[in-house]
Amino acid sequence: MISLTVSSVPVFTKALFVGNVFDQFLLSEAVFATTASFTIDTTDIPSSGEEEPDEIIRNWGLYRHIAFEIIRGKKLPRSFRITLAASPEMLSEITETENGFFKENPELIDALTMNIYYKDQKIRITTSTSLKVFSMEQNRLDHIWDQYVSAFLELNEIDFEDDLM
Repeated sequence: MISLTVSSVPVFTKALFVGNVFDQFLLSEAVFATTASFTIDTTDIPSSGEEEPDEIIRNWGLYRHIAFEIIRGKKLPRSFRITLAASPEMLSEITETENGFFKENPELIDALTMNIYYKDQKIRITTSTSLKVFSMEQNRLDHIWDQYVSAFLELNEIDFEDDLM
């Protein structure tokens, strides 16, 4: 797990809510506190009966305009929390470049998440991982995901400071 503080809130929020930078992620949950509280929870979406894969229904790109409408206005939101998860394509990319346990056992990975917190005009990002079974390789997965998220932010010119350094 890493904990990062984003250096420029406007640059990050533009990438998150206006641009398509984060559209490859899946939305797990988003909670916004403005003049009222709003929650978008995609963890238990009932099947529509159509052949639409879960990753299409949960794609951040489908929800970011709704989220943007919730937070935009004359006053800044009091806070928000957004949990984004790695899509199957991202998971595949991560495990294919890894030369060990997870390349051979990608099905053991339950979730790779990026948690975005906004409060007091600061944005913090933490990462988390979970496996479907206990494994001594958990720390390795944490390290791989932490490196991926850091590289993703750098690639998209989002400056940050590591809170744990």
